[in-house]
Amino acid sequence: IAIHHSLTLSGSAEAFANYHVNTHDWPGIGYHFVIEKNGTVVWCHNPGTLSYHVGNSNKHAIGICLTGDFRVQEPTDAQKESLRVLVSALKKDMPNYVATKGHSEFPGYSWKACPCFDYKSVLSAVTQPQMPDSKKANELHYWAKLLHRDGLEGSGLWGYNNLRAFFNATGRNAKKLYDPNQVAYLKTLEKQGGGTAAWAKKELQKYIDTNQILYAATLLHEGNEGQKTWAFKALPNYL
Repeated sequence: IAIHHSLTLSGSAEAFANYHVNTHDWPGIGYHFVIEKNGTVVWCHNPGTLSYHVGNSNKHAIGICLTGDFRVQEPTDAQKESLRVLVSALKKDMPNYVATKGHSEFPGYSWKACPCFDYKSVLSAVTQPQMPDSKKANELHYWAKLLHRDGLEGSGLWGYNNLRAFFNATGRNAKKLYDPNQVAYLKTLEKQGGGTAAWAKKELQKYIDTNQILYAATLLHEGNEGQKTWAFKALPNYL
């Protein structure tokens, strides 16, 4: 993965594409992704597309460009967060991933003032999730009620997907509806130990506990500060 900055104080993926095509006569924009000032990630090329951004390394590098001239300014917080999320997602989807480097770290580009910000610190930073405001807490509670009422069908599935997206749990396999009989059986096997205990434990993790999700969402919606903090941390564990 190659990290770039646009060397412009402002701009957009469309503007960069026009420049690359009309000035350099390239077949398209040089970057695979552009992260604009407000944090929007613009998908410009599929990762497998050969594009022009690091010379002889183009065949094995995906280019990410952040809009800005970081010789004289800093990436916005929104850009930094989007960069972390994008790089993390790409690494999971790239079976041959080796490293993330700045433009100037690629062969033949040591002279290049790019990307001009400490991208390594940005990528290694751990962001603290922000507690939702009252409006978002209302939505979380509403989604949880739909899931509890309808299960993984219709509006319940919609609520479940919204919950997963909010807690960045979209990469996990969808869990099964809570089946009291099956769960009781699996818990019995787990307690008995032996060869089936490990299987039973793994199977139990596939079930959604809608009661617990609704309980945590209710605390987040109307509990005291301590309960809200606990619920916010606990809720993703049931998704």
